[in-house]
Amino acid sequence: CGLLVAAGGVVAYLALGSGEDAILLAVAAGALITLGVLFGAVIFIPPLLRGLGAVVGSLGVTPRLAGQNAVRNPRRATATATALMLAVGLIVTLQVGTATVSQTVLGEIDRSRPVDIQVGGWDPVEQLPADLVDGLLKAPGVEGGTLLPVAQANFVRGQERYEQLSVVGYVPEIEQVIGAERTRPDDTQVLVTERSEGAADGQRILLEGRDATLELTVLKSSLVASGQLMVSADTLERLGGATPGALLWLSVPDRSQAASAAGAVAELVDPDRYQATGTVVEAAAMESVLGVLLMVTTALLAVAVVIALLGVSNTLGLSVLERARESALMRALGLQARSLRLMLLIEALLLAAVGVAVGVAAGIFFGWLGASAVAVPLEVTELSLHVDLVQTLPMVGIAVLAAALASVLPGRRAAKVSPTEALADI
Repeated sequence: CGLLVAAGGVVAYLALGSGEDAILLAVAAGALITLGVLFGAVIFIPPLLRGLGAVVGSLGVTPRLAGQNAVRNPRRATATATALMLAVGLIVTLQVGTATVSQTVLGEIDRSRPVDIQVGGWDPVEQLPADLVDGLLKAPGVEGGTLLPVAQANFVRGQERYEQLSVVGYVPEIEQVIGAERTRPDDTQVLVTERSEGAADGQRILLEGRDATLELTVLKSSLVASGQLMVSADTLERLGGATPGALLWLSVPDRSQAASAAGAVAELVDPDRYQATGTVVEAAAMESVLGVLLMVTTALLAVAVVIALLGVSNTLGLSVLERARESALMRALGLQARSLRLMLLIEALLLAAVGVAVGVAAGIFFGWLGASAVAVPLEVTELSLHVDLVQTLPMVGIAVLAAALASVLPGRRAAKVSPTEALADI
C-alpha cells in the first residue's frame, strides 16, 4: 500500500510538469493512490475509529461502549467506512475539481478579456442597428456601453501576411466600459492580442488599409481579442474604410447578474448575423456546462451513497444479532432501552464520521490534482484551490443524517429483545 501511494505521488508530481500528457498522468496517479488507500483502509480505519471513540468516550458510559463496539469487528467496520468513503470521495472530487476549474478559468478569462460583452456582426464592418444597440444597453445587469468604429486592413510582418483583419479604433469611452485604464495606442502603435504568436513589443509591421499603408509599432495588450487589432482614432481614419458603430462593448460590473445579462444578450442577438463574446458570455456558458455536468454526476453518485448507508445499517444489524446476549445482560444490569438505541446511533455516527472525513480529504486532493492537470495544457499560471462549501457541507450533513437514520431499525430491534428471553439458555 505504501509503494502504491508513493508511486502515485511520483506520477502526480510528473503530471503537473508534463504538458499535454498531464491529464493522463493525473488519472494514473489517482488510480495508484486510490488503490493504495483502499487496500490499506484496514490499516488506518480502525485506529481512526479508536481515536474518535476515545474522544466521544469521555462523554459517558454509553458513548464509551459505542466506541469500543465500533472496532469490535475491524474488517467489517473498515468495509462499511470504506464504502461511504469511496462514495463521498467521488462526489467531493467532482465538486472541488469543478469549482476549482470554474474559478481558475473565470479568473483567467477576466485577466485575458477585460471586455464584459462584445457584440459585432459576422461582417466586421457592418454597422449595428440602432434598435439592437438600445435593447442591449437596457439588458439586465448592463450598466453602460460604447460603440467603436471598425475597418479592415492587411497585416504584414516580414514575410507573413494576414488578410482583412478587423481594426478597431480606440475611443476615450472605452475606459469607462472596462472599468480601468488600459494601454492606449498612440498614432504610431498597433495593439495586438497578448496570445499572438511571433509578435513582440517593438516590432515594426505594415497595415495596408483602403486609403493608406502605414508602418506601425507592435504593442501587446489584453484589451485586444484574438483576430483583432486596435489603433488610435486618427490612425484608423488615415487607413480609411472605417464603419462607425460596427462594434459594441458593454459593461456588467455586478457579476451576480452576469448570467441574466448573458441570457438577455443571447435573446436579442441574431446568431446568424451577429456574434456576442466577452468575459460574461464565456463565463456564463462555462458555468452552465459545469453546472449540468456536476448535477448529473452527483445524482448518479448519490446512488453510491445510498448503497454505502445500507452497508451501515447492515453492519449494525449484524452487530445486534451477534451481541444479543450481551445487550440483554446490559439491560438486566440496568441499561435502559433508549441508552441501547443511543449506543447504536453513536456507533453509526462514528462509522459515518470516519468514512466522510477520509472521503472529503481524499476528494479535495483528487479534485485539486484533476484541476491542476487540466490547467497545465491550458497554460494557466495561477491555480487556486476552491472548495464550494454550499455544495460540500449539505452533502456531508445528509450523509451523517442518513447514517443516523440507518441505526433506527437495528436500535429498535435490539431494544425490543426481552432480557429474560435472551438470557434463558445461559
